[in-house]
Amino acid sequence: MGTPVKRRVGRRIGVTVGVVGMAFGLAGTFLVLSQTYRTQEAISVRHLETLAQAVEASFVVFDARTGQHPIQEIAAQLGNAKRVERVDVLDRHGRVRWSSEPRRRGRLAGAAALEVLTTTVSATYVEPEALETVRALRRRAACLPCHAKSADPIGAVSIVAERRALLGDLLTNTTQAAIGVVLVSLILTALLIGILHRTVVSRLTALVDVMTAAEEGDYMVRATVRADDEIGLLTRTFNRMIAKITDLRVEHIEQEREIVEVKDELSLKERLAQKSEQLEAANRGLSARITELSFLNRLARDLATKLDTDFTLARFCEDVTEQLPVPEVAVLMFDADTERVRALKWHGFEGERGVTDRPIDLSAGITGEVVRTRASIYVPDTRADPRALAYRSDSDPEGTLFCVPMTYQEGVIGVLAFSSPRIDAFTETDRELLMTIANQASLALANAQLFQETLELSIRDGLTGVLNRRALDERFELEWSRARRDGAPLSVVMLDIDHFKHYNDEHGHQAGDDVLRRVAQLLENSLRKVDAVARYGGEEFCVILPRANKEEAEQVAKKLRRTIAEADFWRGYLQPLGRVTISCGVATTPDDTNVREDLIGLADDALYGAKEAGRNRVFAIRDGRPAPV
Repeated sequence: MGTPVKRRVGRRIGVTVGVVGMAFGLAGTFLVLSQTYRTQEAISVRHLETLAQAVEASFVVFDARTGQHPIQEIAAQLGNAKRVERVDVLDRHGRVRWSSEPRRRGRLAGAAALEVLTTTVSATYVEPEALETVRALRRRAACLPCHAKSADPIGAVSIVAERRALLGDLLTNTTQAAIGVVLVSLILTALLIGILHRTVVSRLTALVDVMTAAEEGDYMVRATVRADDEIGLLTRTFNRMIAKITDLRVEHIEQEREIVEVKDELSLKERLAQKSEQLEAANRGLSARITELSFLNRLARDLATKLDTDFTLARFCEDVTEQLPVPEVAVLMFDADTERVRALKWHGFEGERGVTDRPIDLSAGITGEVVRTRASIYVPDTRADPRALAYRSDSDPEGTLFCVPMTYQEGVIGVLAFSSPRIDAFTETDRELLMTIANQASLALANAQLFQETLELSIRDGLTGVLNRRALDERFELEWSRARRDGAPLSVVMLDIDHFKHYNDEHGHQAGDDVLRRVAQLLENSLRKVDAVARYGGEEFCVILPRANKEEAEQVAKKLRRTIAEADFWRGYLQPLGRVTISCGVATTPDDTNVREDLIGLADDALYGAKEAGRNRVFAIRDGRPAPV
C-alpha cells in the first residue's frame, strides 16, 4: 500500500499568499499611520501657534470702561475648546495672571515659559502627553500708555493641548484601516485557496490517486485530462508511461512464465533422482527397521508372558545377546532403601570379563552415576575413561560400555549395561534401539515386581504387615492337614491387646494403629520361621505353632506376653494396667480336640478366660476348660 497523500498544497499556497498580502497591507497601514501622525502633529503645532498669535493680538484691544484687555473671555473660550487643555496669560515675571483654569492663577509658570520671557521668542514644546506653545507678548505702541516703563516682553501666552485629543481620531481611523486590511487579506486568501483547489489541487490530487493505484500494481488505471495546460500535459505523459509499463509488464510475465516452466521441469527431474536415492536408502533402512521391530515385538511378547522376575530377566539377557550385536549384557537392580546397586542377571561374559553380584555404592562407578543422573552414558573406550566399572570383576576391562537407566513412574529401578570387547562397538542407531529395549525391559520388570507385591499384599494385612484372615485360614488348613498326616501336635495361641479401646479413645486412632503395628512386629520377631502370626480381627491376633505341644505353646505364649509388657509404647503408662499388655489363650491338638473347626474356638475361649481373670496373663485349655498357666 502506498503512503497516504497529505493534500495541503493549495492551502499552503493560499495561506502563504494571504499572509504575505496581509503583511504588506499591515506594513503599508503602519507607514501611512506614521506619516499621518507626524503630519497631524505638525498641523497641531501650527494650530496652537495660530491660537497663541490670536491671543497675542487680543492684547492690542483695551476696554476703557473696565480698564482691562478682553483676554479673560478669550482665554475662557479657548480653554473650553475640545482640543485645548488650558490657556495661561503670564506676566513678565512668569506668574499666571489669567487662565482657563482659575486655580492656576498666581502660580509660577514652568521652565519653558520662563525661557521664552528671557529670550523674547516663541517656542513649541512636544511632550509625551501634551503639546505646549509659549509666545512672548511684545510691547507695542498700544501698550505704552500702560506699560511705558515695563520691560520687553511684558508677558507671555501659554496654550497647552493634550496629544491624545489631537491625535485620537487619527488612531481610531488607523485601527479601523488595519482591521479592514486583515479582513480583506483573509477574504482574498480564502478566494485564492478555492481557486487553487479547483484549478490545481483537485487535478493534482486526482493524478496522485492514479499514480498511487499504479504503484500498488494496477497498471490498467488511467488519469483524466481536463485541460490543455501544464497539468494536462503531465497527465498525458503519465498515461503514456503507464501504457508502456503495462506492455513491458506483459512481456516480462510471459518470459517469467517460460523461465519458471523450465526451472520446474529441471527441479522435477532433480527431485525424482533424489527421491529414487532416498527410496533406495529408505528400503535398506526399512528392512533393518523391520528386523528391529520384529525383535522388539517378539521380546515384548516374551517379557509380557511371564511375571516371574528371575525368568523375565534371564530370558531378556539371552534374547539381547542372541538377536542383537551386543555380546554382553548385565541387569543391575537399584535398592532405594540401601542406596545401592547389585547385578541381578547377566549373560555373555566369558573368562576374566566376569560380573560380580556384590552391592555397589552409588558414588562408585559409571552405573552409580547413571542412577543419580537418570541419563544414559556411552563410553566408546573404557580404558580411556577414568570412571570405574564397579559391577565387573575386572575393574578395568577393554572395550565399549553403554549404560541405560531403567525407569518407571519417575523412579529408577535399575540399570542395563550393554558392553562389548571391541572399541566403539555401538553406533547411534544401535544405542537408540538399546534405549527402546531398556524401556520395554523396565516396564516388564516393573510389572513383574508389581505382581509379586500384589501377591504379597493379597495375603498380608494392610496395617500390620502380618498374614490376614484369609491367609490364616489357608495356612491353618495346611498345617492341620500336615499334623494329621504326620501325627504331630499343632498349637494355636489367640491373643488380644488389653484395654485397646481405652488407648484409642485417649490418644486417637493414629496412635492405636502404631500400637497394632508395633505389637505385630514384636510377635513376628519372637517366633520361629515355621510359625505364623496373623491379624484375626481388630486388636486380636492368632499364632500358629506347628509341631508344638501344650507345654511348648504355653512357654511361647508367656514369652510373647513378657515381650509386649516390657516394650516401650508411647504413653503406655496411662493404660489402666500401667503399660500396654496382652492376654493369651492356648489350645492344642490332639490334647484338646481332634476337630479342626474347634481348635481356634478353644484357644479363643482360653483368651476370654484370661481377660475375665484380670488381663495381662496366659490361660490354656485344661480338661476342656480355661485355666491359668
